[in-house]
Amino acid sequence: MYSDIIGSMNFTVSRMPELACGVPAAKAIAKALSSSGSKRVFVAAGRRSFHDTPARPALEKALSAAGIAVEYGIVSGEPTPESIDALVAALKSFGADSVCGIGGGSALDTAKALAAMAVEAGSVADFLEDVGTRLPSGRRLPLFMAPTTAGTGSEATKNAVLSRVGENGFKKSLRHDGYMPDFAVLDPVLAAGCPPEATAASGLDAVTQLLESYVSSKASPLTDALALEGLFHAGLSLEKAVRSGSDLEARAGMAYAAYLSGVCLSNAGLGAVHGMAGVLGGIHPIPHGVACGTLLSATTAALVSLLEDKGDADSLAKFGLAGLVLSGKSPAFGSSGGIHGGSTSGSGRGRGGGTETGIAILLELLERWTADFGMKRLSAFGVGPAELASIAAASGNKNAPAALPPAALESILRERL
Repeated sequence: MYSDIIGSMNFTVSRMPELACGVPAAKAIAKALSSSGSKRVFVAAGRRSFHDTPARPALEKALSAAGIAVEYGIVSGEPTPESIDALVAALKSFGADSVCGIGGGSALDTAKALAAMAVEAGSVADFLEDVGTRLPSGRRLPLFMAPTTAGTGSEATKNAVLSRVGENGFKKSLRHDGYMPDFAVLDPVLAAGCPPEATAASGLDAVTQLLESYVSSKASPLTDALALEGLFHAGLSLEKAVRSGSDLEARAGMAYAAYLSGVCLSNAGLGAVHGMAGVLGGIHPIPHGVACGTLLSATTAALVSLLEDKGDADSLAKFGLAGLVLSGKSPAFGSSGGIHGGSTSGSGRGRGGGTETGIAILLELLERWTADFGMKRLSAFGVGPAELASIAAASGNKNAPAALPPAALESILRERL
């Protein structure tokens, strides 16, 4: 078979948005909208992260100069089918010809869903995976993104995650290759006001996405390289961003890492942490970043143990190199970032040499971050011991390199209860 001959070089890459990195968001968005021919933009915005900050007047000034009218839809919490349907009605009433998302992952996912549903009939719930009965067409309004947190990487993904919390709740995606945004701007100034708790949770979400994509069964040489690049910058920047929100270099590093996490998950998929986080988010009002951040350390330790039992030297080598890169101890990366040589499979295979050292570093670092960042336990959001078995049974491993059985998933949940 042709694919057998070329081996790991058999992969595809989805389209990515045009990217402006480290530039003022207001001018970049106005320029991109103007180039697209937009005259009326509907902005899905976080209230505290953008709408009620000095960044909003700066955007309005730039849009006015470009002859573009603007209307806002305020995003409070993670998007639901009901919130999307209501904002779609407001968007249509305004006559928007484009959509922009400015805020955290919830605002960006909202913008993505609005751009898609602006050209569809019916409720967005009709088009959600495993919930609705209709397939999205992939058509949408032009879509522009400016994240104010560094976490979900939604500015570089082709899905919008919506949830309905409670009995019969769910957390599901509106997904189509056509929903990849047209343009994204990474402006570290927008994230300067993000509080430490949100910075930590969103940052650990990005780390989770990078790590899960890197060890994914669907990983490719391209996603390996991008995931390692993202892990390197997250390792340099996350603690600094949590300690000092005004550190723009750290904010820029995390914005870049989160963007790369979105690119990687779009092409390689995710793993067991996200398999559990999705189920938890449909039952209890636990923010996605918090769910991922609180589960990451325990899940990684359990997965490494399973891989050791299976003797999966290649996957263990990847975890080892990830630990060295994330901690800044890999000779393959210089102080300015970028791979300087060496294999993305790690130095030494199996549980020995560089792999053993790297895994130990990785597990210690993730455990320390969980404690130092004060990641909340699941019980803080109403999760109780009686439901852990059912949550574990409903969870999946997605594209993890080995499948943790329900009993192991339940043990992880119990550890973080």
